[in-house]
Amino acid sequence: MSERKKLPKGWRWRKLGNEVVAEIIMGQSPPSSTYNSNGDGLPFYQGKTDFGVESPSARVWCNAPKKIAQPEDILLSVRAPVGPTNIADEECCIGRGLAAIRGMKQALTEYILFYMKHIEPWLSGQGEGSTFKAIGKDKIEAIEIPLPPLAVQERIVEVLQQADAIRCKRAEARRLADQILPALFLDMFGDPAINPKEWPVKEIGNCTTLVTSGYTPRGGAQNYIDEGPLLIRSQNVRMLSLDLSGCAHLPEDIFNAMARVRILPNDVLLNITGASIGRTAFANEDIPPSVVNQHVCIIRLQKDILA
Repeated sequence: MSERKKLPKGWRWRKLGNEVVAEIIMGQSPPSSTYNSNGDGLPFYQGKTDFGVESPSARVWCNAPKKIAQPEDILLSVRAPVGPTNIADEECCIGRGLAAIRGMKQALTEYILFYMKHIEPWLSGQGEGSTFKAIGKDKIEAIEIPLPPLAVQERIVEVLQQADAIRCKRAEARRLADQILPALFLDMFGDPAINPKEWPVKEIGNCTTLVTSGYTPRGGAQNYIDEGPLLIRSQNVRMLSLDLSGCAHLPEDIFNAMARVRILPNDVLLNITGASIGRTAFANEDIPPSVVNQHVCIIRLQKDILA
């Protein structure tokens, strides 16, 4: 991890394996003869493949478990991949692809969970092994965590849970919008492939003044700063809406050098690569100074033909 940061008064750096911080239970796979698919015994989770959004889903049960996680324990994937987490929602058997983390006297399990999510990118690089990456108990126990007093942990957890709930609601709203809005378009205008309402048809090039994609500045993410003009990427282009949260910010000199791909009010933005290809959004009059990368196309309409 990066160099220790100075902590607020009353906070302390502690190793995760400290007996007052957390108990680490490494999974162990029981004999295959004890597995079943009819619900006999405890749910048996073997690794990340069993994870859900928050808690895992049982596919296999075990009637002779070796290692058991308790409800509310953190389940940490320790083998290919290293780092993802879930929460056990019931007593369960864990295999060698998982470890359970249980908060002790000085640490709330929920607080540890949010910290583990925060360091997941770093943790994913800590695995060892030539065939597949894995992390052992000693490395997990050696992870250092900044611990405030329990009352402060409770407040931090409360705030982060509220923020996470908002994030989940926004994600669900996006998912529904991506499904509903295209259906509404078809209902209003018909299927463009067969044009049942016999709308006039023109090529995009005959209705626009600009059709172009952008680019990522040389150096990529090394150029990004905390504030400044926006770099719109494919994840920011939702179906019929722009999501400017999580946008990359560029220095003014780089932004000015990308003037050719600056977004203007009333531009149409189209994702042209990857899994989100085809998602389209509209730049409103209040669009902040922004440019696009190579995965997004700007379509600038001729106002006397299209509005």
